[in-house]
Amino acid sequence: MNATAARFALIAIALIFSVQCGKKTKSQEVLLEVNPDRPIVFTADAEIGGITAKAPWFSFTMKIGNLSTEHILIVAVKAKATISTVNGSTASSEVNFSPGLWNYTVQGSDPAVNCEFDTFDYYEPQGDNIPAVPLHVALEANSNAQCENLIVEMVYGGLPSSGSTNYRYTVDVSPVGYFVDKDFDPVDRFERSATFRTQ
Repeated sequence: MNATAARFALIAIALIFSVQCGKKTKSQEVLLEVNPDRPIVFTADAEIGGITAKAPWFSFTMKIGNLSTEHILIVAVKAKATISTVNGSTASSEVNFSPGLWNYTVQGSDPAVNCEFDTFDYYEPQGDNIPAVPLHVALEANSNAQCENLIVEMVYGGLPSSGSTNYRYTVDVSPVGYFVDKDFDPVDRFERSATFRTQ
């Protein structure tokens, strides 16, 4: 191979490599929004939805914008909070949110109607001009018609201490799920996370 041919071969390889590197995965085509973008950390216990949030704690909601070409099923949400401590190290904790945390009984129902959730629902492909959809729990197929899907507010309590009045946590949140085909069978893992800071 002469020098000119070798040079063209190298250019072709570089172009192929750059095209492959520039291609987004399906998960990267999904947008995650956290609201508020900088949650406030509260320093006293509180009763929220019948559950005690242990201080320090904060809460947030999420939205999902599915710009891929496939439906996504979300089955759980993982979060990890990390903070710098006074001795120069870091402290962290992790929490998993499952749909069952939002189960409830319809008030005044006789007999009692129990609403039980098993997923954070399916998110269909959206166009660029369609707003992101709030993360919500979805009903099991056999649930009573009196039950309603709920937009979820996630409460992250019992955060690790910094040893001072510093409450600026770095939080990584990851919905856990997978892409599904037209028959709603899993075809690929969904891997996406968002990072935000508290105040």
